[in-house]
Amino acid sequence: MFQLKLYKNNNIIEENLIFGKIPFTEVPTPMKSLEVIREEGAADKIHVGTSFLIKFETSETLPAYSSIRLTLPKGYTTRDPKCQYKNIREEFLITKVLHNQREILCIGVTQELLKNELQTIKVNGIVNPMQSGAYNGF
Repeated sequence: MFQLKLYKNNNIIEENLIFGKIPFTEVPTPMKSLEVIREEGAADKIHVGTSFLIKFETSETLPAYSSIRLTLPKGYTTRDPKCQYKNIREEFLITKVLHNQREILCIGVTQELLKNELQTIKVNGIVNPMQSGAYNGF
């Protein structure tokens, strides 16, 4: 399972997995929907780089320049990932990989993320696990 978190400054605004966390700001609201799909034609072979489309709806409008953090399931890693916002117009975002190579931070969507509106982020450079099978947890 993939995790997606939306931030305003350094505070989590929305996420698809909020249980077990104690927020120090307003309680994040759950996302209305989240779908992670392998891009059509992208590689699905073991230990090969691939692209995913992250489609989600928020329950609140988020301001421009909010950031999006994607946590990959166990087994997945990254190789020079790039985030691309694909709604009204395509724009490449500042992309950072956190220390464990499984968390990708996408920064700089230049428009508001409107509530109840489908948003799409494309992430290139995700490397499939080295073996097939089922993984549990993060």
